[in-house]
Amino acid sequence: MMLKAGDLVPDAEAMETLPVGAALSVPGSRKLLTRHPDGWAQHTDGRARHDTVDAYREGMEVVSLPRIEYTGPQIGDVVAYESLAAMPEGTVLHPSRKEGGQEPGNNYFIQRMARDQWNVNWYGMLDMTSENTWTQQVFNLYEIRVHSLPDLPGETVAQFAARMRDLCLTGAQRAGEQFTRSAIDILAKMGSEFQPSVGLRIINTTDRDTLPPGTLVYQGNPEQPANFGVFKRDGRAWVPVFGTRRTLDQWQALVIDRLPDADEPADWMVAAGTAADEAEIASLRAQAWKLGFKEKTNRGWCDEFERIMLRSGITKDSIAVYLTPDQVAALPVGTLIYAKNTDGTWGLLKRTETARNRAGTRRVLGNMHGHMSDRMQKWSDADGVLMAVESHEQLLSMPIGTVFGEGTAGINNYVKVRDTENVDAMAFNHCSTERGPVTQQYMEREPSYRTTSFRINTPWHYLYIPGVTD
Repeated sequence: MMLKAGDLVPDAEAMETLPVGAALSVPGSRKLLTRHPDGWAQHTDGRARHDTVDAYREGMEVVSLPRIEYTGPQIGDVVAYESLAAMPEGTVLHPSRKEGGQEPGNNYFIQRMARDQWNVNWYGMLDMTSENTWTQQVFNLYEIRVHSLPDLPGETVAQFAARMRDLCLTGAQRAGEQFTRSAIDILAKMGSEFQPSVGLRIINTTDRDTLPPGTLVYQGNPEQPANFGVFKRDGRAWVPVFGTRRTLDQWQALVIDRLPDADEPADWMVAAGTAADEAEIASLRAQAWKLGFKEKTNRGWCDEFERIMLRSGITKDSIAVYLTPDQVAALPVGTLIYAKNTDGTWGLLKRTETARNRAGTRRVLGNMHGHMSDRMQKWSDADGVLMAVESHEQLLSMPIGTVFGEGTAGINNYVKVRDTENVDAMAFNHCSTERGPVTQQYMEREPSYRTTSFRINTPWHYLYIPGVTD
């Protein structure tokens, strides 16, 4: 498993797999370790001691990693089974027909999620790197290609914005018409407009259908004639002009080969990204999450929202802002604060009038020491910061009656309810029509059914905790 920033280092062997330039925090101290070609250097209060440090300590956390350019399969490339483990979170794969083989179905996608899991066609979760029959069967039957990647190093803001627009609209169209309308509204608020250019790759049909008459596009790989075709826009129709493919695949990317007024790519398509572009892209990702999360809250979307955002490298960490103790102290009494420390401990804190620490908080749940932290976030706000379900162990520490689910407080899609000491025997309620906050009255209703195969593999959050969020 590849470690990333924020992960705990499980053992000394994993510590040695980190690249030169990696930085680790040391639990219980202000020291920082950085990886150098000749070993680890120790830093204290910003001063470096370039002596070799090789002692692993439990609780070390990856603070940062050097930016390493992804060198694996690129968009459109065929993926070998052995390449799966190295692909970044948010990668989407699409099976296509092998020469002489069967069609897998157009609406068929495999997306890399957290914890080495892959989401298969929306619903199923599999460890694709394990030796399971289903995975082997897919790779034997079909040709697996990279549909999209979450991050393309060297992008300009304009290039990223165009790619994000396409991925968001494509994901929304798969989810349904109402999602497409919402995605168009959100992109409009961001000032995102479709800018056609020779060489531009498009998956979504919303922008595809606005291309002017006379536009030439191609779909498929020119080196594989069985799946290749060139099409010309004639009125509202796409007419095949070359190749064996006779119709455009709705879910496969097409590339603009020629526009009525252009034979070459636009300047923005061939520009090189800079450090300033990286900073602006980070800001754009944060804006997309904030606007999207607000729409999710208003409409009660499930975690398909997080999956769509992840395809552009956007997660709630894109907007993670830790509050200082003084900022927390200025919040209203009763405000809930979530803290997750670098040593892996966590706590749910509450602003109180009686607390004497600088933040004015008292721990009500969790295994962290003390009643404040330097990594504090509001439990819930307009930016979508919600306390995530981290592990089975954390769930077992929650009071019986705790509600957690894919939705957000107020409007929820699927809600799991902890009403038993056994975390693998959760009650399950389908309440997509429920409106209003999760309350004790809701908790007293009989569950739809119970599950004995519970796994934490989607971005669930805590919605109601008895005695804490009442």
